[in-house]
Amino acid sequence: MNRLLQFVPWHSSKAESNALASDDLAGITKANAPEASASGSVRVRLCSICGIICFFLASPAVGQTTATWIGMEGNWSDFTKWDSNPLFPDNGNGGFDYNAVINNQGTVTLDQDIEIEGLTLSSSWITGDNDLLIRELFTWSSGFMVGGGVTTIDSEGSLVMSGSAIVRRLYRTLVNNGSATWTGSSDLYMVGGTFQNNGSFSADTSAGQTLVSTAEQSGSINAFNNTGVFTKTGAGTVQFITNFQAGFAGVAFHNAGLVDLQGGQLWLLGGGSHTGDFTGVDGASMVFQGTHNFATTSEISGGIDVNFSRSEGVFSGTINTTGDLTANQFGKMTFDGPVTAGAVTIASGKFFNFQTQAFDFNSTLNTSSLSVSSGIVGGSGNWNINSLSWTEGTMAGTGTTILHSGTISCLNASPFDDLSLNERTLQLDGSLNWSQGNIR
Repeated sequence: MNRLLQFVPWHSSKAESNALASDDLAGITKANAPEASASGSVRVRLCSICGIICFFLASPAVGQTTATWIGMEGNWSDFTKWDSNPLFPDNGNGGFDYNAVINNQGTVTLDQDIEIEGLTLSSSWITGDNDLLIRELFTWSSGFMVGGGVTTIDSEGSLVMSGSAIVRRLYRTLVNNGSATWTGSSDLYMVGGTFQNNGSFSADTSAGQTLVSTAEQSGSINAFNNTGVFTKTGAGTVQFITNFQAGFAGVAFHNAGLVDLQGGQLWLLGGGSHTGDFTGVDGASMVFQGTHNFATTSEISGGIDVNFSRSEGVFSGTINTTGDLTANQFGKMTFDGPVTAGAVTIASGKFFNFQTQAFDFNSTLNTSSLSVSSGIVGGSGNWNINSLSWTEGTMAGTGTTILHSGTISCLNASPFDDLSLNERTLQLDGSLNWSQGNIR
């Protein structure tokens, strides 16, 4: 039997008005239920129908579903390439939210902007100049991300890079606004790739393990940009490196947020520009190589050891660590801000018997121990030192090196190497043990 829905005003009678006044709950109750007429029609109150319509209009997609790529090559929007045929994964398509799985060594081209809940990428390619937004979980065990578009992890989402894959390559921009983890022994190669971390990024390596991010093609510009929190955990090593052998530019690491070392080593060998902070626990260490420049807002603190190896640049910020500070292998850094470190070692070496420049300290240097075994350490700042070991090299600059009272310092140059004091003042307030060598 056909029934006709008739929309009538809510207060169509005094009796109905009284019934409304007695209702305690919204919705259809005995007092406002549809009333069948002799003709078989049903009268439904207008506000009840409106409420139902609004409920469905405001409701999200009916649920999540998984779509797996079954083609070899094709466009993302080609539904015949997905096992969800006749639908392709794009949130809202067919009333669903989607988790996409691409793991068959195929190639998927983003021919339009796509939004999905989750993505599993393994041994396959995603390419194209359009954008991909992932709301929840992105599991990237291996495979390629290529093209001029941007892949974005939502603020409530997460990225997992784990396992021992040797084929994980970023040829596009990947933005993490949520949380990311990088574990195991799986490397991240870049060719014109950018990883933008605006959220949290945790790199965890066990003792003896190394995670590497490096360039794979000469001339490509690659970068890891941190504006969020980058945390290094575990006793192993994480490296952002330059492939010197192949002549690749490497992966630069730029920090405008916080880098926190909770264990192991972090090597930043591809250079970088820094306005943010570096901190960490005793025993953790950092290695800077290439060209690194630090703004006045940047600080190194905590208990981490810091090594500038083959590094050039200007440090305009502050170093205040209980760990050690080392310069070696022909580098040159200029420190315009104050430096406090447990021990400072200058061992930059020499080239065909010519001493090479290492450090300029143009502000205050405070250290329990300064060791100069080669190279040149200079600057206009005053250095407050409890112990000096000077076996080779030059101390230069217009500042004063102050050996405080109650300390014992050693000058022990070889018979073939003089100690050079160039313009600098050496102020001896403690004891000096000068065993051999000349000062000139």
